[in-house]
Amino acid sequence: MEGIQTLLIQETKKKRGIFIHLNKNILFVQVHVICTILILMSTIGCANHVNDEPQRVLPDSNVPKSNPPIIDNDVRIEGKATPYPLNVQDACGSNLFIEREPERVVIQGVREKEFLIEAGAEDKMIVFEGKGIGGSIHETERRIAAETKPDLVILIGGEGSCESAGALAKLGIPSYVSDQSTVKRIARELLTTGIVLNTRESAEEASDRLLESIRNVEESVSSVEQVSVYWETGLQIEFEEIKGYSALGPGALEHDMLTLAGGINITQESARNPYRIIKNLDSIIQSDPDHILISGYERQASREFKEVVQREGWDSLQAVKSGRVKELPASFGSVRTLSSDLCLLSEILHPQISPSSAQQNLFKDNNGKQDTMKK
Repeated sequence: MEGIQTLLIQETKKKRGIFIHLNKNILFVQVHVICTILILMSTIGCANHVNDEPQRVLPDSNVPKSNPPIIDNDVRIEGKATPYPLNVQDACGSNLFIEREPERVVIQGVREKEFLIEAGAEDKMIVFEGKGIGGSIHETERRIAAETKPDLVILIGGEGSCESAGALAKLGIPSYVSDQSTVKRIARELLTTGIVLNTRESAEEASDRLLESIRNVEESVSSVEQVSVYWETGLQIEFEEIKGYSALGPGALEHDMLTLAGGINITQESARNPYRIIKNLDSIIQSDPDHILISGYERQASREFKEVVQREGWDSLQAVKSGRVKELPASFGSVRTLSSDLCLLSEILHPQISPSSAQQNLFKDNNGKQDTMKK
């Protein structure tokens, strides 16, 4: 019995060894077949990528690469004409495929209109001035699709712009949301838009002018001390009494202009709308800014406006005592005047910088008379 048991054990071991060996052979064949299939699929995929993928472009701008507007940073356009098709990425992070040159470009506001004019695309522009009817969600987008039949819709980045772009996409309408939150980004977006709309030559000239202004301002204020600024955009009125003040802060284009021009904004709070950050008089007095700037509304257009020098409690501020209160024109910060606005802002904050005579007539002092800088 003992011999039989030994034989059975050996036979069992032998069979188990054969089974394991066979499994290894089968596994090897399976792995080999799978690898061969993957290699073939990879080769086919690479061939499709080379032959079919549209041209991807990068504007050759020297601005920071954060939040790049164009996919694939290592490919650049040669020459001024745009090689379609191409892919671009907008301020919402959406990738937009553009098969051919857009001819019907729809915009909705003054900022978009000025931006496209500056980018040399005025002839392609269709201004949609209508709004949604009946309060239906995204009715405006539906009207744009039905009434204008655009090749492309250009939107300025801001509250609700990404949502609007998403609604247009569902209707089959391509849109591009332009990031214009800083001056350098506007310079970059001018070039990007010029590439997208095949108006690169004009757009590049506008972009270069703006970049040159940025460099000049940065150089001119590099050796001066920064000054603090309160930048007001509106008043909160209840029963003809001022209850609060609206100021601009981080996220507003003018906040970036202020930083470039050697200023420090006393309003550092973040808000969904960076142009409507609520301030009270106590916080303004505590900050005691060197300068006060007023924009967003003018005396002629707003009954609620009250001169800073006439406001109770404001006479204790250093900016009021020193006469450093300025009202800015409604056009301040427009893309078309951005270069001169930025230069003049640096001169307002730093009077020791010699002002250019061509820019002296753009500002008024707080009582509506010609500023002493113009004499």
